[in-house]
Amino acid sequence: MEKIAKANNFDSIMEMTWFCFNPTWRKTPCGYCNPCKYTREEGLGRRVPSKFMGMYNRVENAFYYRIKRLFRKMSI
Repeated sequence: MEKIAKANNFDSIMEMTWFCFNPTWRKTPCGYCNPCKYTREEGLGRRVPSKFMGMYNRVENAFYYRIKRLFRKMSI
């Protein structure tokens, strides 16, 4: 697919795609879920954060969702 995209000059569009199950609140790949792992294994690691950054994003997401839930409870 990468060769076809380069041959037809739409490889820049392909660089914008990702299939993350748990994107961060900043709308970036988490780097931790299976699709992110598979992307790195396939040699496309430039498109997702490293494993360690993924772990950080996972903690950051958990904190964000806890705060969001707290505000929801307070507004009821």
